[in-house]
Amino acid sequence: MAKVVFARRHAPDWQLIAGRYRQGLPIDPGLFVPKETIPGFPRAIERLIANWNRSFSVDFFSFRAAVAALSEANIAAIPDSLALDYDDPRLLEEVARNRDAYVYFHDDDDFFSPEIVRILGEQENGGDVIVSPLFRLGFGTYTFVNPGVGSDYLWGQPKAFRMTFQTNNYGLKAAFFDDPGELLRFKDHAHASRLAADLLPHIVHISAPISATVKTPASASVLPRVVGPRKTLVRRLGLSSFRMEYFRGFVADTDPTGVPPAYGWIARPMEEIRALVQAILDRRPVS
Repeated sequence: MAKVVFARRHAPDWQLIAGRYRQGLPIDPGLFVPKETIPGFPRAIERLIANWNRSFSVDFFSFRAAVAALSEANIAAIPDSLALDYDDPRLLEEVARNRDAYVYFHDDDDFFSPEIVRILGEQENGGDVIVSPLFRLGFGTYTFVNPGVGSDYLWGQPKAFRMTFQTNNYGLKAAFFDDPGELLRFKDHAHASRLAADLLPHIVHISAPISATVKTPASASVLPRVVGPRKTLVRRLGLSSFRMEYFRGFVADTDPTGVPPAYGWIARPMEEIRALVQAILDRRPVS
């Protein structure tokens, strides 16, 4: 049985949407607008995407498809693991029969270490939840760290946890849930942090960074800053220069030079994402 189960949160089929866009076919917003409310998700997403597609050489859908493909390949290569969508019925079936597994909820721009199973297995007192440092890359690169535990490696500056759980850095022990369906209440990290304050699971903090999230210019939380209205800055810099500053900043902030080989699992895809961003800076399309 899988020792780690990855449960991907809501994720559009970017490859399908990108194909339709390149063919000039109509795209139903329902293909990329989530049905449920997601904290921080921009309300004007359709307008923002249209602004992106008018402005840059790589369309929004193809950009997101490329990043999602890198994330999917990264997770698929992790030994002793299983990758499912959070709403796949097999997720709860796996949790019900595989009580020793750890479940990680994640987005389609997240990455994990191939050593995750080994590192989790080394914890003598695994607890109900294992929490690790988190690389947060792009627009100010830093590592989320529990100050009392620290991190084996810091990419960028250390930053104390904002909540109990950060994005994807919490592995939930299947055995903690008498009712496997309760697991889904923990899929959003902010809501999961509030639940933890009430349910008091035994949380074990480790110092090994085993996950990362990449905040590209196309990430939902960043997109409004890149192609949304910023009238004062636009007047000063000009619209094109203003928007390109975000791409230049991303490339500068995510340079993996000097990252130890042990973290190649994130450094290598980071190089590919930076190349994609550089293509936009160079005003080149990508195949």
